[in-house]
Amino acid sequence: MKKFISQTLSIILHPVFIPLWFAIILINSGYFLNSFLNINFYQSYIWLLSIIMIILPIIIVIFSRQLGLIESFDSSIPIDRIKILLIILLASFFLYFFFKKFNVPLFYLLPIRISIILTILLAIFSTFMNVSIHSAGWMSLFSSLYVLQYRLMEINIVWIIVIYQYYGV
Repeated sequence: MKKFISQTLSIILHPVFIPLWFAIILINSGYFLNSFLNINFYQSYIWLLSIIMIILPIIIVIFSRQLGLIESFDSSIPIDRIKILLIILLASFFLYFFFKKFNVPLFYLLPIRISIILTILLAIFSTFMNVSIHSAGWMSLFSSLYVLQYRLMEINIVWIIVIYQYYGV
């Protein structure tokens, strides 16, 4: 049972889902623009974010593994890690420019921008050191939300930071 719970949490909290969690928090943040947008915008936004930044990279990585371009899914080999990060980076850039073309408000591009910046930094650091992608991903999410709360007083994530620091998750 413990193994099942830990594997389930590992999947739910995997770094590939961080843009989705960030987007869900932004949509529920109380930002004034949220009240002016149609519910169809949110559905389309979440679906496109999920398909292009989560499902598509997972499919590409699986096919890359089958074709022998990537040796393992755990990205313990630096070149495999960089290849996986480049796949995520390309998906992020594609979605970012797709949303920009349709004039999606800048506020909703934040999860994608954070993903792009983090992926570039991780790819650079992965060339000469082994960085935990899980830790880097969650720290980028928490730090982004922490900074964002000062820009938008409606987002109150102090309790998330307290829990994070108390339990050391």
